[in-house]
Amino acid sequence: MFAGTKLSEGALNYGLTYLYFLLPGLGFVIVTQVLSGILQGEGLAKYVAFSMLISTLLNIILDPIFIFAFDMGLAGASLSTSLSIMVSCLYVVFVFKRKSNIKLKWRILHVDRKVMGEILKIAVPVLLVTLTSGVGLVF
Repeated sequence: MFAGTKLSEGALNYGLTYLYFLLPGLGFVIVTQVLSGILQGEGLAKYVAFSMLISTLLNIILDPIFIFAFDMGLAGASLSTSLSIMVSCLYVVFVFKRKSNIKLKWRILHVDRKVMGEILKIAVPVLLVTLTSGVGLVF
């Protein structure tokens, strides 16, 4: 976006390659963040920190394997990131089921609109602050 018309075809292809191999892991980021937030709220932050450590170390280990050993280059880098995110998510789900006092019921069709309204009252301002901070950092 910042490069405008000066963005080369090669750079665009690299970016798209990275994105395509990263996409499978992005859904797991959301689940990990939600469950990690609950665990932190319950005082179980050490498990959240450990999940980040797992993800980081696994990514460090898998990067050279996928990039060089499997000769995948940039695709290997993004695939190792996706796999690291997925493993971290599985760990957080495992810890959440074992350690958390909160039991989640996955019933999408039975969403309580009042509760969702309360969540949005808190979440929307936080989202706006985060977006504003990000835009401010860019400029």
